[in-house]
Order: sequence, then C-alpha cells, then structure tokens
Amino acid sequence: MKIIASNRVLLEGRTFDDPLAAIETTRAPTRVFLRHNLAMDNREKADAFDATDYQTILDGDACSIRIGRPAPAAVASWIDENAASGTAWIITGDNPGAAQDSPGRNDARRTLLAIWVDRPGIEAITSTHHASDGRWPDEHGLLIAGIDDALALSLGRRFGQAAIVAVSAHDVARLWWLE
Repeated sequence: MKIIASNRVLLEGRTFDDPLAAIETTRAPTRVFLRHNLAMDNREKADAFDATDYQTILDGDACSIRIGRPAPAAVASWIDENAASGTAWIITGDNPGAAQDSPGRNDARRTLLAIWVDRPGIEAITSTHHASDGRWPDEHGLLIAGIDDALALSLGRRFGQAAIVAVSAHDVARLWWLE
C-alpha cells in the first residue's frame, strides 16, 4: 500500500479516494483466512485479551492499560481533555478476527486506521498491545478520543476486529466484543 495524497491510497494496483474503501479489498481474503484459523474459542480469546498489556506513551512516560483496571492517571487526564464522553477506544487493524495475518497486511491496515483518525475533533496516540504470556505477537493500534460508542464499534468491525477496548477516564477499561 502506498499513500498518494492525504486521503488517496494505492493498494494492490488500485487507487482509492476513500482510504476505508481500500479495506474492503482485503476483507474477503481475510474472511477466508479466518475460517481456517478460528480454533480459539471465546473463552480463550477473552483470556488472551485480559492478559494483554496495552501500552502507550504520554508526556514521555509509558502507561499501561489493562482490561478490568482503571486507566493510569496520565491516560485518564488525556481522555478528559480529548473525549467529551469520558471514553477513548483502543482499536487496531492488526490480525483481524484474532487470527495472525501477514506483516504487510497488518501494516496496510495500520496506515489506513491512521489516515482515518486524521480529522478534526479526533485525537489519537499510538498503542502497542503486548501479550503477557508471549504467545501472541505484539500488535500496534491507536487510543482514539473524540468518537462515540457507535462509531468506535463500526470502526472496529470495519477493521475486522474480534473486540475493541473502551478506556474510561473514570471507570475500568472494558472489552467490547464485536463478533
């Protein structure tokens, strides 16, 4: 994938004026791939998400977000400043459906996600998702503020995710299933 202009993408020899439209060209093969890799049941997926350390950097300090725990003070403050709803969302384009995908396809979806959030009223900071047990490769995504629940769910589904993480400034982080 190659970015031609701020909102034009060249992917697999086709030019897209809407970067999100480029995702549709990768969704069908991804769905076929997923059908062969759905060995992990929902309990195993939930355990894997619960064991993930969602890391971001704010003001030069590493912050760790975990499902079922309150956001670190720096993250809560950032959310209060940038999300009227008091909630930001961790969303990735990596490994749709919790099935490992190629680095190239993951990179392409990451780029599309970054293009999508580059708009007025939306703030985002990068995140790295590290499996505590080391059984899953690190994923890279964004902590996104300035979008409502419906848009966050839609965006997670558009990128083929099994779940996204709601990070509250005043409550614990929660996993929202999309499957």
